[in-house]
Amino acid sequence: NKLSFFEKLKILSEILTQHDYSPSVIGEIKQLLDDVDVCREFFLRYLEQPEWIVPLRDAGYFDNPPEAEKEQGKIHYPSWPASKYLARMAKYVPSEVADIFATMATDNASIIGDMIVAARAMPADVAATLVPSVCQAVKEGVLWIYFKEAVELSVYLVKGGKISAAMTLVEALFTPSLSEGQAELNQMDEYWYAAGLKKIVPVLATQGEVASKFLSLLCDWLKIFVQAMKYVDLDTGSDNSQIWRPAIEEHEQNNDYEFTAVMVGFVREGFERAIRKNNLSLAEALEIVNRHHYLVFNRLRIHLVNEFATENRELARQTIMKHELFSDHQYKHEYAMLVGKRLDVLTDAERAEWFGWIDAGPDTSNYDEWSKSHYGRDATDEERNEYVKHWQYEKLHWVRNHLDSEHRTFYDEMLEKHGEPELADLNIRSGSARWGNESPINLEELAGMSFIEAVEKVSTWKPLEPRRFGPNIDGLAATFRQYVGDSPVEFSSQAEELVEKPAIFVREFISQMNEAIKSGLEIDVSAVLRLCQWVVERPIKERMATPYEHEGLIDQDWQWTRDEICRFIENVCKAADGENPKYSLDELRQSIWQLLNILCYAPQSNIADDNASPVDPRNHDYLTLGINSSRGKAVEAALEYARWVANHLKIVKDGRETVPDGFASIPEVQEMLEWQIDPDNRSAEALSVIGAYIGLLYWIDKDWLSKVADKLFDLESIEKTPPAVEGWTAWNTFLVYGNPHIEFYRIFRNQFAYTVEQAGKIEITESSRAQPMFRLGEHLMLLYGRGQLSLDDKEGILQHFLTNSNSEVRRYAIRFVGQSLKGDEKVPDEVVTRFQILWEEYWSEIGKTDAEDKSDAYLFGTWFSSGQFPPQWALEQLEKFIDIVPLPEPHDSIVEELAKIAQTDIVMTIQILDRIIRADREGWRIHGWQEPAMQILGAGIKSGNDDSRRMTVDLINYLGRRGYTDFGELLDIENV
Repeated sequence: NKLSFFEKLKILSEILTQHDYSPSVIGEIKQLLDDVDVCREFFLRYLEQPEWIVPLRDAGYFDNPPEAEKEQGKIHYPSWPASKYLARMAKYVPSEVADIFATMATDNASIIGDMIVAARAMPADVAATLVPSVCQAVKEGVLWIYFKEAVELSVYLVKGGKISAAMTLVEALFTPSLSEGQAELNQMDEYWYAAGLKKIVPVLATQGEVASKFLSLLCDWLKIFVQAMKYVDLDTGSDNSQIWRPAIEEHEQNNDYEFTAVMVGFVREGFERAIRKNNLSLAEALEIVNRHHYLVFNRLRIHLVNEFATENRELARQTIMKHELFSDHQYKHEYAMLVGKRLDVLTDAERAEWFGWIDAGPDTSNYDEWSKSHYGRDATDEERNEYVKHWQYEKLHWVRNHLDSEHRTFYDEMLEKHGEPELADLNIRSGSARWGNESPINLEELAGMSFIEAVEKVSTWKPLEPRRFGPNIDGLAATFRQYVGDSPVEFSSQAEELVEKPAIFVREFISQMNEAIKSGLEIDVSAVLRLCQWVVERPIKERMATPYEHEGLIDQDWQWTRDEICRFIENVCKAADGENPKYSLDELRQSIWQLLNILCYAPQSNIADDNASPVDPRNHDYLTLGINSSRGKAVEAALEYARWVANHLKIVKDGRETVPDGFASIPEVQEMLEWQIDPDNRSAEALSVIGAYIGLLYWIDKDWLSKVADKLFDLESIEKTPPAVEGWTAWNTFLVYGNPHIEFYRIFRNQFAYTVEQAGKIEITESSRAQPMFRLGEHLMLLYGRGQLSLDDKEGILQHFLTNSNSEVRRYAIRFVGQSLKGDEKVPDEVVTRFQILWEEYWSEIGKTDAEDKSDAYLFGTWFSSGQFPPQWALEQLEKFIDIVPLPEPHDSIVEELAKIAQTDIVMTIQILDRIIRADREGWRIHGWQEPAMQILGAGIKSGNDDSRRMTVDLINYLGRRGYTDFGELLDIENV
């Protein structure tokens, strides 16, 4: 007991070299192994001889594996060094290790993991004896950590000829266990389940006598997943698989959003492999598939008939001639693939009959009903005829390589007119505009038209088919967008051709003009602005008469287009030629403001709910609300217009750019801003955007900003009944997005003082830098660090902030100081001195309480790890800090900085490191700073100071007991 940790390990090491396994030696070892830390290292790192297994087993060292630890709803599986030793020895003495593991009752997943590792190192016949234990762990739900390893064991058993054991394990691992109401596995389980099937399917599907059983299991598992899906009719077998798995085979339109769809791929692969390897006939495969009545299995049946038609041509012929498959859209893809590849199996009479189905055309009664519901009238003969022709065209597309002359002529004419039908052999396709959208007119067709023709073509299109999927207005708009985007410069001058056209196409056109402006292209801005003027003069709620009002997510009014116009104005105003504005003020100023004059004063059309939300308006960032509202977008465009005009008018005076006469030279913007600020008109949407542009307003007209400050930032109105929050929306965006500056502080001194007072009355619900009160702290700390704000200012704003603000706000501000000082650049001494004074003031007043209340708040830790403060002062403050917070954050950066300044006071440094290490109860943090800790302890060993050397040795032995035996390299046992 008097020996140190590393001295005991040295004795054990010497005993092991003697290869004496007698009872007396075991007794001697037992005395040393009574030290649990030494026992751990003995099994993990020192014991490598298999000869010790039997003596240690007889001594009972494998009898009491640690159980799973359950506490507060969490489960921990402690590692057991003894089982890890057994796993290492399995390759040498597999039977002895297997016997020990097989009789070991445990609910500890970590030990089960060691058992699987051991099994993989044994001959397959020995490993098979451990399958019952692994399956029991699966049943008890403790194997999920080692699912991947258990799958690899299954593969290993198959390759070793232990097929029965492998199947037992596979069935235990993969049989889905979904609780009631659970539609799918969780994301992590899905990942490992799929990864496991990827390994096991190719192996078991080709294993002769068990292929049939395995594929039956695969189908049963797929059935479980299908039945759990929310859109499945358990009685009819309808499962909508044509949507969530568009193609049974691998296909670009398949996706992995639904795990059941992924499962279909594994089932199909299993059957294909089994049939190709002659482990299963097509008939045997279909017998298995036919046991299940769900649609996805019926589609799989058609796929297999097609894939292996040469094995049974008669079955392929019978399947093709089933009219119900021909006409049922649910089977469209698999049936289309079948007839496209295997039409030649039909007799001449059957072939004629099959083409007769196409010639007869579809049932048009549904089309008439659809026309009434969408247009309020019966379909015209022309419309009905077009519908029939398109239906026939899609069916002929299936067999385009087998057409006779008459059908070939019709098909080629339709192909030239309409392009290839994208949904002829699929029920859904991911389109360019939105998932499932298809354009009725392809880009190549539009490209062959003049702009006037193209605009007319898209504007007059109307859908022909009564179906959920197929050509729609969204797909057409996306294609038109591409068309415009290919020649925006040419088309810009013809912008007015879109007057009186539907909003969706006008919006897409203006959107592409936006992209052209941002790309620096020379478009005809004036022509586009004239189109914009026509738009803004339309009543916002006007709905253009279109034949596709029921089609998808289309523009029902002009607001989306107006929003795009705001973005266009912004981009025009931001466009630059070097450092100068690109566009002429004289040419465009009037026309742009004519637009803004309507947009900025228009009634709000899409006010968000944020303004009425239960969040505290004093601590909420409203800019997202502003920039996503119609009013906010218009005001933002107007402010960029103001910047554009100001950049044209600015002069350089006393080395600084100024705008002569300020807003007097841009009166239209001044008037608009004052209207937005006025109590009768103010809105959270507009004011939040204005608050984000305070820097611009200050540059244009500082005096005007000073005059309107109290009205703009009317913070005290929150105390009224009902409270008014608009002032806070502007103030908060200023705090969050404005740069701290003494001029702002001087102009808004009243607002800063009031906000500091309010900072003590709020609650913090989330820790985000975008919180206005956090940014308030940044403003104050930076002004103080620059010497522009003092702790003893007569207003006492900073002092009040440090003592009375919400503790979360205050802690954030203190942490921010340390983070802002971090870097290679040396901070001026006067700044460092100011912050030293601030810290001592803070710590003596309220800092200890802040640290006690939230130990992981990164308070002095960020200051210390910045490396900017005098080393002795930093060490002394850190020592005081860890009296309150024994494990300070960021712990890794703190220890790194300790290593850099250790020589300043090696005794204090060792003491601080000792306290930090012992405070790390979990022990994992030490991994992150092992190297700098090694440097500190090495310096402690080498120092001539007896106290530091003694403390260092004690700490190294403590670290060894925690499992960090690498630190033992610093010791010279003979001389310690």
